[in-house]
Amino acid sequence: MYSSEEKGKLDKMNMVLNNLEQKLNCDIELCKKIANLIDMTIETNKLEERLSQVETHIPVIKQKIKDLVTSCNSSCNESRKDVLLSINKTLPINKDEEKTEKYISKIRRTIDCCIEEYEIYIKSTYYSKYHVGNSENDVLGMRISDLIIL
Repeated sequence: MYSSEEKGKLDKMNMVLNNLEQKLNCDIELCKKIANLIDMTIETNKLEERLSQVETHIPVIKQKIKDLVTSCNSSCNESRKDVLLSINKTLPINKDEEKTEKYISKIRRTIDCCIEEYEIYIKSTYYSKYHVGNSENDVLGMRISDLIIL
């Protein structure tokens, strides 16, 4: 089913995500927030890519596209901050600042790795366990005309 290279990448991804899950004390809600953030980031990037391909001479449409992209990016950045703040709140009260920064930094790198290797990530056990939503009904399946209405 998978080539040996794909299997190796998937095994590594599962190991990294299992480690993440353990660091989060298997907090289901926090794990779901991270899975949602990863999906949201991918969706935002793909949406921005699709909208950048729209060619129009109509100023109001150009502005709507620009506003939609800006709003999506802003929402995604806000979610990222919220997730990292939620993670920070789960840490012990008398926390060592240096250890905390290393901990948060490692989680950020894990999230970024999942985004970069999204095709591998969606095959992971973490994804199947914490992914929320139905990919058939996502914004990526919408027509450009429907997106502009947004």
